[in-house]
Amino acid sequence: MALPSDFNSRCSISDNSLDRDLVDLAPLDSVPFPQPSAECDGLDPADDAESSGVDFTHQSNQAPLPFTSCEPERSTFLKSSVSDIPLTSLEELLARSSINDVYIGPVKGDDGKLLPLDPNRRTLTDPSSLPYSSSSLAFAPPGIIMVSEIWSMFVTERLSYCNHRIHGLNVNALRTCLYDHGLNQLGCPAVLRRRLQEFVRRVRYAMSNVSGCLDSQDVLGPNHTESFETHEPNETLITSQPISSDVVSDIPSSPCSLSSSGSAFPPPIKLAKPIILTPDTFYSYLLIIDLEATCDVQTRSKTVPEYPHEIIEFPVLLYNTRTRRCVGVFHSYCRPKLNPDLTTFCTNLTQISQVQVDTACSFPQVLTKIENWLFTQHHLSNVRCAIVCDCSADMGKFMRIQCRLDGIPLPSWAKVWINLSKAFRLFYKLPSRHPVTLSTMLHDLNLSFIGQQHRGLDDAINILRVVRTLLADGCVLRVNERVDSGRAPTFVTSVPRLVAETTSGLMGSRLLLLSQKSRGGVEKEDVTSQTCLPVNIPEDHRQSLLWLANVQKSRLPNNY
Repeated sequence: MALPSDFNSRCSISDNSLDRDLVDLAPLDSVPFPQPSAECDGLDPADDAESSGVDFTHQSNQAPLPFTSCEPERSTFLKSSVSDIPLTSLEELLARSSINDVYIGPVKGDDGKLLPLDPNRRTLTDPSSLPYSSSSLAFAPPGIIMVSEIWSMFVTERLSYCNHRIHGLNVNALRTCLYDHGLNQLGCPAVLRRRLQEFVRRVRYAMSNVSGCLDSQDVLGPNHTESFETHEPNETLITSQPISSDVVSDIPSSPCSLSSSGSAFPPPIKLAKPIILTPDTFYSYLLIIDLEATCDVQTRSKTVPEYPHEIIEFPVLLYNTRTRRCVGVFHSYCRPKLNPDLTTFCTNLTQISQVQVDTACSFPQVLTKIENWLFTQHHLSNVRCAIVCDCSADMGKFMRIQCRLDGIPLPSWAKVWINLSKAFRLFYKLPSRHPVTLSTMLHDLNLSFIGQQHRGLDDAINILRVVRTLLADGCVLRVNERVDSGRAPTFVTSVPRLVAETTSGLMGSRLLLLSQKSRGGVEKEDVTSQTCLPVNIPEDHRQSLLWLANVQKSRLPNNY
């Protein structure tokens, strides 16, 4: 992923120790840091001695002082990455996108109209004018929210009543409320409402843990049947002094007025002790994976098996949930064996050339490199991690088929994952008729696609952007799908939340649910009759293709 030339020309990339210290002290300074001169290789300490009047003769028997290299040192991000393609400016792209994917600025412009938040037209937050360094605090990823003041209605009223009033707000009122609380304003109305509702729930839950002034069961959800009247705010947590002079000083005892037109808003109240909301860190690391496989135009039929997909691109983004940064990247192309020549449809869709796959390693070799990168370089054997994919096809279909075709067992860490589309729909409470794909998720979050669609690394970058927004909004991501070995590929089984909470080990590999037998029973035996196979294939792949052709037939409905 390379940024445009004009984009890089405005940025000063520096990773040496002096610049890192300067950036930490002044992260928002827009003046580029001075770079070492290209003539520093020829510097002599004696020259400086003559100009300063200092005698260096007594040091003639000592070794010369070492000088640091003028070439920039590789960042920690590049050192922890393994890739067969250059990762130039990828770290900077990820850092800048984390800033540009959030807007907390003013709601209206000087003309009194709503400022447009279209990603193609929005220029209000342009971090490209700031200098970049891998250690710059100016690019600390968003996600931590410190709440020092909140609308009075969100504290004095019952949570169900607050959710009801939030549900009736229009876009103007929603953005005004989000602006008053320092929350992200990007997203469709359904996303904005859910973001605000979850924010209120998290604040009330934190307040109930501090002093117990709120009913914790009411904060946790509507399952609690006991009702209580609207109460006055606790004096130990909040004070009745208004934040600005244009609001009344006393909190009304009657329910706060909040019109959907945005003409009247409840007064804010200040919390005696600020509340800090942090993203979920149940998993120490999230592995963002988006596989690309060989494909071709094909009509579905009972007599003709599906095209034997083979993985041709395997990218992995290693995301640290505590630092909220991508700390490493693995990328490798894979050389297919059954159909080594890519079809025109596949090349046009993925933009992967034939030369890239011809010079790539085989899938078993790539899988070995991935496990060495995970276990040896990053030591994730005993760290709680989870795979994140935008759908179930990556791990449930492509990964499973590829391992079967190569005659290797499916790795235990690849048997469970987080289906981001399912988690996105569940968290934002989208209707079943609403399509949820990577493109629609970005559209619902008011974000534009970065890079080339259906390119593995670019898709993984955009999946990471959705994950960061979900975590910042308060979503609790847990593994929700696993491989169902007793059924055909793409048939997966849901993982209950209770089982996911007990996950330990690498990427949920020790789930108790995996030890149980699949409801689909044992795998079907290979049947060679009435099966179409490609011609001129090695004998060691014939059994794998026979198995693949027969299990994929069960994907078709009976009335097809």
